[in-house]
Amino acid sequence: MSTLDTIEANQETFGAMDAGYLDSVRPALIVCLFSPATFTASQMHLNWDILVEIMFFSDRADASRMSRTCRTLLQAAPQTLLSRNEAFPLLERQQLLSFLLFMFCGRHNGFRYLNQLRLYEVWRSLPQLEEHLTDLFMQATELKLVTLEGEKVELGERVSYAFANLTKLRTLKIDAVTDRTAELFKKMQAPLTGIDANFLGYHDSVDPIPMFAHFKHSLRAMNLSFAGFSSTEIQYPRVVSLSAEYCEYQNLVSIVHCFPSLRDLSLHAMEEDLDMQQEISITEEERLSSLASQTRRTQWPSLHRLSGGVRELYTLGIRCRVDHVDVARWPLNSAVDGQRLAAIVADVRPTSLDARLLLPEFELLSLAEHLTCVRDELVGLRLRLDYQYEEPCPCSAQHEDPCSNVVRICPVSMNSTS
Repeated sequence: MSTLDTIEANQETFGAMDAGYLDSVRPALIVCLFSPATFTASQMHLNWDILVEIMFFSDRADASRMSRTCRTLLQAAPQTLLSRNEAFPLLERQQLLSFLLFMFCGRHNGFRYLNQLRLYEVWRSLPQLEEHLTDLFMQATELKLVTLEGEKVELGERVSYAFANLTKLRTLKIDAVTDRTAELFKKMQAPLTGIDANFLGYHDSVDPIPMFAHFKHSLRAMNLSFAGFSSTEIQYPRVVSLSAEYCEYQNLVSIVHCFPSLRDLSLHAMEEDLDMQQEISITEEERLSSLASQTRRTQWPSLHRLSGGVRELYTLGIRCRVDHVDVARWPLNSAVDGQRLAAIVADVRPTSLDARLLLPEFELLSLAEHLTCVRDELVGLRLRLDYQYEEPCPCSAQHEDPCSNVVRICPVSMNSTS
């Protein structure tokens, strides 16, 4: 039984076809969709449930004066709904069923407009899901972006085979890598240019370098979380952007060797529950280890932008020229942060710097001292000043014992170029 037959056989599951729907409502609904007064981005809510309702209405024997409008809408709807910049959301079970029923009805070639798709964990409860997704991937040959959203999204054997044959797929986003998806990477025919993968809960410090080797000649951007870089045998010559969230790396040499053409490197580490002395001790040890791995000044001429927390970049200890440094994700709030910033700019000699300071904890006047080594080279400085101050609580005027003061953060942005 085909996907369309299966869905139609269980059509009572569609809210749009419940007996509770009044027939007289349908023409009014269609008129509302085309009313100029309601045709705005915030009020227009055309979706697959509505389209299925219109489709069944247009098949009725008494559908007369509205039938032309219905047919026009049914032909135009696929391109309108599918040609969007963001991945098409089909979160609810009913939305997915309506989408499949409409797309497999055979009255249009809507699949040619299906470029982006999300698969959700909540779909696991859908009867015959594997058959539906297999048929979907066999028809959706124009897909360029697929997102597997959820911790337990798994593709069965038949679905994986159909998915692996998508030759136009360019970007894959996976919320949770599993053994099955790891095997899928090796079978895919599409030359992926972008990968966004989260390894949390998969294996401790899994190395993404060999895992994505199948795409080493096509990948240009990688966004990875909870991975561990250790391999140096495989190169990704076309990757220009790498974002590593909460990742580990044994030494800088592995990253430099694997990504010789990298232009944008972003590193963000997980916050550790350490006291100040422990944090300083561990950070200094990691920086010394990284510096020791660099027998001479690192040669990485392609690197243009370096971003991350001040601790991550200080620990990285990279010593090569980088045009732009961004440490604005977290505010600098201590003299230690200032000293680390000074070491970073001395290492990479940037011409442009983005930073975020928490005042008055961070001594603003000390910033010039920390940037002394690049005062003749720095031509762009963008600061965000978060001012933390205490505001008396209003209730203090009514009681002898005032309640604790309210702490507020007031952000102020400053740009300076010369």
